[in-house]
Amino acid sequence: MSTFRSAAHRHAEHMDITRGVRSVTEGPFTLGMAGERSAALAERAAASGTFGVGGLMLARGGRVISEAVNAVIVDGVVRDPTAHVERQLIDWYYKNWKRLDLAEPQELVIFSSLDPCAMCAGAILKAGFNAVSVAYDQGVGIHEQGMRHLNMHPELWERADRVFDVFPSNAQHRDFFVPLRNLGIGATVDTDSVIGRSLGAFTSSFDTIREAIGSHEGSLGSARRDAGIGAFESLPPGIELPTTGIGAVQTLDRQVLGNILSDGRACMIDQTGRIVLIAKDAQDISPIRSSIMELIRAYTYMSNSPKYSALDLPAKSEVSFLVYRAPQAAQDALMQLGALGSFLESPREAKAFPLLSYVEGSEARMQEFISHMSWYYKDHVKVSAGALYSALRD
Repeated sequence: MSTFRSAAHRHAEHMDITRGVRSVTEGPFTLGMAGERSAALAERAAASGTFGVGGLMLARGGRVISEAVNAVIVDGVVRDPTAHVERQLIDWYYKNWKRLDLAEPQELVIFSSLDPCAMCAGAILKAGFNAVSVAYDQGVGIHEQGMRHLNMHPELWERADRVFDVFPSNAQHRDFFVPLRNLGIGATVDTDSVIGRSLGAFTSSFDTIREAIGSHEGSLGSARRDAGIGAFESLPPGIELPTTGIGAVQTLDRQVLGNILSDGRACMIDQTGRIVLIAKDAQDISPIRSSIMELIRAYTYMSNSPKYSALDLPAKSEVSFLVYRAPQAAQDALMQLGALGSFLESPREAKAFPLLSYVEGSEARMQEFISHMSWYYKDHVKVSAGALYSALRD
């Protein structure tokens, strides 16, 4: 008998994961024009009440094919903790590449007002895009200002040096942006104005928005009523509920967990080990739509919807994510761990289960992945990962 059950009418729910993106046909843009546009988009985002970050997707010769603003918060509500500019642009691309006959990712540049976070950097590497950003982010960005060091596993450094670039903060002009030069995009720019505007848009929104996300537990407050799974005839796409009577994860053997977590599924658990939600990935639609990121989006959506108030969703600070195999590739680990950091945005103290738990995988390798992330993930949010059965022994 199956240990999970999907909704009967999943098509009834739809979450727009690219709500901040707009298709555009403009250009050709020079680097300076792209900087000015991304700064303007960042200012628009900050004025709307979300993180002040904006960006573009550029094709060969500087043609603009889409633009985006951060859409983590919309109309004053945390809608999608993963709705950063770069992640949205990548998912927009895979949603539209056939219809719009778009070039291959390696022939495109994601141009953003702010250095990408770990989630977005991992997504860019996984999907194969190039990326140029205007301003450094000393908290979650992948670049350390004034240093060649990258906040990611050294296995990725050589490739990242070819893929990523960022405006220098101590120079007036620069002619050497490898991803842009390779695509024939003019790369001489006066950096002072666009860096100032881009940083200003982000810093003006930073404290207020990050606090709002970190404290967000859904608009339903502490409502905790158990109506049973039969009450829910529709769920977000790819989301499943455990069958009645399934035990806590620490009581299940590997075969049962293997069934629950088959085909790349992930489940959200509370700190008693109760399975809350199960998610399939959507990598057939976009290679960066992992089951963990699908869970993050679905949990946020459901915690804000009165329709699911009887589902007994735990507080965000009390959940963990369980997969069968820990991420093996450095780019996947960077994306997944970064997404979990963006989900929390506030410190997570030690719990019964690490933030990311897994049945099989190298604990040493996972700790190595985390050790190379920026201080924000390691020391502030305190992202953690560990093997399920080791956690139980400890």
